[in-house]
Amino acid sequence: MVTGDKYTALLNLILIYMNIALVTNFPEIIQFSVTFSFFFLESLFHYHIGKYGTFGIAFPKFKEMAIIIVTILLISGASTLVTNIINDNFLSVYNKKINMKKKYKKKFNTLLS
Repeated sequence: MVTGDKYTALLNLILIYMNIALVTNFPEIIQFSVTFSFFFLESLFHYHIGKYGTFGIAFPKFKEMAIIIVTILLISGASTLVTNIINDNFLSVYNKKINMKKKYKKKFNTLLS
């Protein structure tokens, strides 16, 4: 059983790891939240258009809403994951090449001066 100081230490440890996770994953959390919000809003528009044939927002019944939310959660998660993979694997290489070009251009301009 966890009591007194052990409980406080465990709680502090959990809070530290939560803070580390939030700070290191903050861009992904923001991207996921924004993507989910826009996709959810779009799905409500589509639902209304499909049900009533006009532009507006309609909220489906609980079971339909649950299916919509789960679908959007999966797609938003996949979008965030793929974007993170692209950023980590391709943009870092691209940025290195751009920085090397700038470095060599600077050296070349210095030699010409």
